[in-house]
Formats: sequence, structure tokens, C-alpha cells
Amino acid sequence: MSYLGAEYRKVRVRARRRLYIAVVTVLTVVGTLLGFSSAFWYSASISYLLTHIDPELMNSTAYPCTVYISLNAENLSKLDRSRIVKTWRFGDLVIVKYCARSLDEVKSIAQFSISVFGSMKPTFPEPISKWIGMIMTRSELTETLPIAIAYSGDIKRDYHRSRYLTGRGVVVCIVDSGVDYLHPDLRDAVKVLVSMLVRTKEGTPLTWIKGVNGTLEEAWEFERQLVETYNLTEYPWIDCNGHGTHCAGIVASRGVASNGRYMGLAPASELVVVKAFSREGYSSSDIILDALEWIYRNAERFKIKVCSFSWGIPKASDGSDPISLACDKLVEKGIVVCVAMGNNYIFPYTINIPACAHKVISVGAMDPYLDQVASFSSAGPTIDGRIKPDCCGAGVWVVSCLPVTVYSLYEQLIDEYNLPLKIGEYYVMMSGTSMATPCVAGMCAKVVQLYREVIGREPTPEDVRKTLMSWCEKYALFGAIELKMKDIWMGYGVPREKIRS
Repeated sequence: MSYLGAEYRKVRVRARRRLYIAVVTVLTVVGTLLGFSSAFWYSASISYLLTHIDPELMNSTAYPCTVYISLNAENLSKLDRSRIVKTWRFGDLVIVKYCARSLDEVKSIAQFSISVFGSMKPTFPEPISKWIGMIMTRSELTETLPIAIAYSGDIKRDYHRSRYLTGRGVVVCIVDSGVDYLHPDLRDAVKVLVSMLVRTKEGTPLTWIKGVNGTLEEAWEFERQLVETYNLTEYPWIDCNGHGTHCAGIVASRGVASNGRYMGLAPASELVVVKAFSREGYSSSDIILDALEWIYRNAERFKIKVCSFSWGIPKASDGSDPISLACDKLVEKGIVVCVAMGNNYIFPYTINIPACAHKVISVGAMDPYLDQVASFSSAGPTIDGRIKPDCCGAGVWVVSCLPVTVYSLYEQLIDEYNLPLKIGEYYVMMSGTSMATPCVAGMCAKVVQLYREVIGREPTPEDVRKTLMSWCEKYALFGAIELKMKDIWMGYGVPREKIRS
């Protein structure tokens, strides 16, 4: 495509998006003036801020039911132990899966707990709205795809100006659908494989440590034998979806299969990959809490410093829900946690759980081809008024690794609909805050390396946050509005590598 052709497409997309954002702004302002803010469109409820009880429980008649109670350890004895199904511990925070008999009991428990939540279904971020946002996203992705196909470099590395720092020695933990650890770009990066879907006889997550349990080739042979012997529906570690491998590549791809063209933002970092999502991209509250508790208990053992979570729950929260609280506890333990905002479009209050957590770095998506916030990227604030996201990463048509060991669900869909998204045998383009989040996680790994090798000390999560935010550069919102302060669409902007913070 010619330069003029690409610029013409950019002008058309920007004009169309300004029209859409004008419509969205009018609807939001009018709705707020009428007392029906977009927080209510997103199923938020002011009652949660007052009671810290999940609105679904307040409106439910299906008692007895399972609830998730977050409380301080000292208050655990106040619960009826005979109805405790399961517990997760994060220091002084205890999360309890509990059988509640009635709404009155739930209200009584809320008096001495942090929050009481119903069931939650973590998924990879996907659109929940079907009207204006759908039109906006389809227009943007369709218009920018030819630009992305014609792009000669690696858009994620170019956009974040990834040049010198490599994340050397920094361990990044990814909780996702697994990883193709035999991909040429990832086999040197993967250090530990953990499965929350397949467990040992003792009930512990099935774990493979490279160099201790054997080689990665032996891990694959072990996986296949397990599936055949026990007729399992899921492989323990290999990624049959495609999402986890793509995210892992954005962080730590070595660029072997592309002769260095497509590399991760922290290509010398190491990966601990926790598989917590099925081939279809679904998980559960229990599995996610299991994964977070495993990280909390094993962070020192495997030297985990950064986490990348490209998933969420489309539910309103002020950060006091169980999963957000658990993420905050990881930060208190010294881990930098990056979380996807969600793909619920740019309407206010559409932030997912656990991006609403107080101490995590919440990540929105930028369209790196247009230098604008992606139409699908969820917006803040949280329902208690905190400005989110914290920053944005490249999130439209990002090139990264495609599983090659198995035929993944994503590749199957690409082939079924004949989409021009594959780049050779080893790479594929994807879009979403799922892609933006590992971009920012990779940038965090660079900051950790900077502190260790240049400043000469181990950084705290707050050190990493402050340096990362100082690296951020802002753009005019939707190509029209210039905001210098942190905002609910872009946060502080896009982090670009700077040797001096």
C-alpha cells in the first residue's frame, strides 16, 4: 500500500471515530443528568458501594447458594465451619467459598467481612455490548487491517520504542490458556509450566520445571501420555486456544523463527506459565483463585517479579471483590501485576474485575496505527470514582506467536473464515486489551532490569509503577481532545522505553 493510501485510510477512520465518540459522549452526559449513568448500563449498582454485597445476591431468590466471602483471618471463626466449602489464603486475607442459606445470613456476614460475592466467570475480554461499540470496532479493525498487513516492522516494539533493555533475568508469570512451549521463539523463555486444570493425586497443580523434571520435549511427551491414559479433555500445559501463546510471545519471544523481526518487548525475560483457561477460553472463580494463591505461595521460589493477566470478569466492583483483593495481595508481596481493562468499548464504567483493583496496573488498548485509544478498550472510572486505566499498550493487530505444536482454536477460526491474519507458519495478528497487557508487562520487566543493573537495587512495585508512568506519552483522545492529565480512556498514556526515568 502506498503512503498516501495509508494516510487516507487513517483520515477516514479518524473522522468516523470522532462521530462515534460524539454520540457516545452525548449519551453518557444525558444519561448522567437523568440519573442513569453508564455505570448502570454496565450492571453496576450503588447498593454494592453501600453494602459490599454482590447485587446479584441481593436480587436472587435461589437460596441456599454458594458465595465468596473476603475477610480478615481474625474473623474466620465467625463463620459456620460446616458450610465452608473451600478457603484461599493471602497473608491476613482469607477468601472463603461458603454455602449461604438466606439473604439475611448474607447481610449478617457482610457486617464483619470485606465483601460477599456470588459466582464469577473469568473469560478472555470480549465485547458485551452489541450496538454502537460493535460498529466502531468493526470499522476500526477493518480499516486498519490493510495498514497492519503492509507494515514492515514489528508494531509492538516500534510503538513502545523497545530498543536497549531486554528484561534480562526478570521472571514474568502469565496466567492464561497455557503456552506452546515448543514454539521456536518460546522454548528458551519458558522456565516453569503449571496446570490448574489437571492436578496430581494429592490435589496439587501439575507442575513441570525445566531442567528438574526434564526437557520441554519430555514435558510434551508426558502430556500426551496423560491425555491418552486418562482420557483427559484438556492438555495440562500446552495451549490449545492460542491466546496464551500470543500473550507469552508479546512478553518474551526470542524472534528465532523470524530472524529477529518479531520479538517480545522483554526478549531476555523468563516465563512461568500457569494454565487456568480451557481451549474455549473459560475458567472459574475457584480456578483463578487457585492460580493466584499458587503465585502467592511460590513467588519467592521461582523469583516471580511481574504478572500479566489478560482476562477479566465483566462485573462492577470497587476493588473489594475476592479476585481484585487477591491481586492486591500479590502486589503487597512485591510483584508487579498488570491487568487487562476489558474489551467492553469506550463507554465510562466498563472496567472489568480485577482491573479495578487498587494496586494493579490496569491496561487499556491503543491503536498503534492511528495513535488513538482503540474503540473496544474499556474505560474507567471504577464505581468508587478512581481513574483507570493507568496506561495503555499496543492492542490492535499485534503480531506474536501462533501455536505450532497443536492446531489451536484461534487458528481453526482463522482458517474457517479465511481471515488474512496468519504471518507464515509461526505468527499471527490479534487485537484486544489482552495484547496491550503483556506489552505493558514487558515494559515493566525492562524497568525491573533498569533498577537491578543500573540503579543497583531491587525495585518495589511502586518504584516500577512510578518509573513506568514517567515513561508514558499521551496522545489527543480520539484525534480531537488534548488532555495532559490522567484520564479514563488512556490513563497516563503509552509507556516508551527510556534509559533514564
